[in-house]
Amino acid sequence: MNSINERTIFLLDGSGALLSSACLGLILTKFQAHIGMPAGVLSLLLLLALCFSVYSLTRYRFAQLSTSFWLKALIAGNLFYCLLSATFLVICWTSLTPLGIGYFVLEKAVVLGIVFLEARVLKKHYLRSGKLRP
Repeated sequence: MNSINERTIFLLDGSGALLSSACLGLILTKFQAHIGMPAGVLSLLLLLALCFSVYSLTRYRFAQLSTSFWLKALIAGNLFYCLLSATFLVICWTSLTPLGIGYFVLEKAVVLGIVFLEARVLKKHYLRSGKLRP
């Protein structure tokens, strides 16, 4: 945890979102019949993952991280993505294959794990430090 700080958490998140984008765009869409999630849903999730990747990598590269707003926005976005994806998981449950269910459940677990790390960074670097207001 010592090496993950308010800057590197954006790199971690952006890299993860880029990996999700690659999985959604290059793998899952090609094997959609073996996954069971509708192509339109995969496209929407791909678009969101790409947006989050651009956001996080841009924040990592160019932003002055003098406010907790950017990290709070990232946490909210990741939680929204998980909620939306979980909603599609429930709606499309009967059409999903075990492989599709496994992928989406695993993806939610990974994203929630990253949210947990982001919350720890928020607490450690922004809220506890006293240098910034929440």
